[in-house]
Amino acid sequence: SWEVLGGIGTIDSYGVFTSTSAGLGAIVLRDLSGAMPTVSQIVEVLDAAGGITQNETGTLLNSDSTAPLDGDVQFQAYITTRPSEVLTQEAPGSGYGGGQWQVNVGNFPTPWQIGDTLHVDFVNLGNGTLGSVEYALVQYGQSHSFQLLPLSYTFETTPKTDVNSFVLYLDTGVTNAEGLVSSIPSATEIAYWDAHNQAYVAHTKGLSLFNFPVAPGHPYFVTVTATALWTPVGSVPSTSFNLITTGNTDVNMVGIPVRMSRIKKAEELCTVIPGCAEVAYWDAPSQAYIGHTKGVPLFNF
Repeated sequence: SWEVLGGIGTIDSYGVFTSTSAGLGAIVLRDLSGAMPTVSQIVEVLDAAGGITQNETGTLLNSDSTAPLDGDVQFQAYITTRPSEVLTQEAPGSGYGGGQWQVNVGNFPTPWQIGDTLHVDFVNLGNGTLGSVEYALVQYGQSHSFQLLPLSYTFETTPKTDVNSFVLYLDTGVTNAEGLVSSIPSATEIAYWDAHNQAYVAHTKGLSLFNFPVAPGHPYFVTVTATALWTPVGSVPSTSFNLITTGNTDVNMVGIPVRMSRIKKAEELCTVIPGCAEVAYWDAPSQAYIGHTKGVPLFNF
């Protein structure tokens, strides 16, 4: 059984909390069987919920049509006109097992309106499959069911150097450059940006030189001899980046974590990275970087 103390909101039988007024309170969970002790968690509500409670629900399946394991799914919901107001929820202990999902749009800080577009991104942290749903809100809650899909990469050749950039989003079990380049079809070379020396370090397939370690969640460059589709298999890791300044250009390479898939624009990415002045991406067709300076409207890719 669930209980809310302090008059800060309400909670349903699944443990979905809806704030109703600002203040300090607590959520209490009691196991009626007596098998576990009562658990209490302090909660501070900075503002009232943004509108009428309305539950948007649905089911989702893995790419092989099985239900995700309990605790594997994380999802982020936002109104498309206000992408900075994000509700992040996860499966464990929240009534979202067996492929069920639920978003209470009344929990957004700003009141929702009929006709607003709700966007929800899903990621199965256990196997790296992804999915999203987007639809207009109506007066009553809706239910949407869909299937998660594997994460795939398309690498291309160009008239110039055939270099593509990518983020190793999944923990595939590969630990070094040789293993990574060998797993990608038509790949001949893997490289990374060494921020300390402000230079690229490259490993050629089949050679023993510069067989550097690789880490899931980090970005790399791959050179291919033909257009290649790569679908890795693995779990989604937690990733952090140590960004440094140097005596040279202060450039670091990062990848947007799968858990932060709501970030859609360069300015948004620059805003969430501490000390960021500029973000750029590698454009494979032109074999060149395209940069966006924080606070400037130009090249907000």
